[in-house]
Amino acid sequence: RLLDRQRTMIRQEARERRLEAVGRAGAGLAHQLRTPLATIKGSLQMIAEEARGATQQRRAEAAVTQAERMERMLGLLLDFARPPTPEAEDVEVATLLEELAAGREYVRVQVPETLVVRADREHLLQILENLLDNALAASPDGVPVKISAVTDRRHVRILVADRGTGPGDNPEELFEPYVTGRAEGTGLGLPIARNLAEANGGSLELRARVSGGTEAVLELPLAGCER
Repeated sequence: RLLDRQRTMIRQEARERRLEAVGRAGAGLAHQLRTPLATIKGSLQMIAEEARGATQQRRAEAAVTQAERMERMLGLLLDFARPPTPEAEDVEVATLLEELAAGREYVRVQVPETLVVRADREHLLQILENLLDNALAASPDGVPVKISAVTDRRHVRILVADRGTGPGDNPEELFEPYVTGRAEGTGLGLPIARNLAEANGGSLELRARVSGGTEAVLELPLAGCER
């Protein structure tokens, strides 16, 4: 058992060093690209506004959309490189989830209204939004995503379950930077979500459901039971 723990610690330390190196490189690249990208986006917006004809306007607007997507990707790179600094407060989980579910079809929230965790509200919002978007993208059309919760004396596990194809043979691989199972994914959402969960005294993992699909498990301390 001691040998197993030592091996686990070595793997974790190696992973942390690798993620730190990736974060530094990504942050440097993001800073260098933001200014020229802003110039390109501004020029494309002017072209779209002055376009003559519907075809030219559609092409210009499509280019603007891709520039905005690149801006979001650069923002994710910076988020990944920046160490989280939580400002903990008591957060009502059901209220937060109802906000996230509003405007999204096929989301079923089954969480007690009295459930309160101690965490940074914006961090928790970012984590759950990522998990919910992933679950909705993975689920077949018309099949709802279920969000539930399980508690013990000190912790809550928020479960986000979909009926997609599952997390594969090695779910941990999806927490590596730039690894994604989505065609439009950046491969940074889950690593950032795990970093935020751990910074708030919790954890995040993915596991395959027996009935098919993926279940994301976010564990956080209950209010009054911080680690």
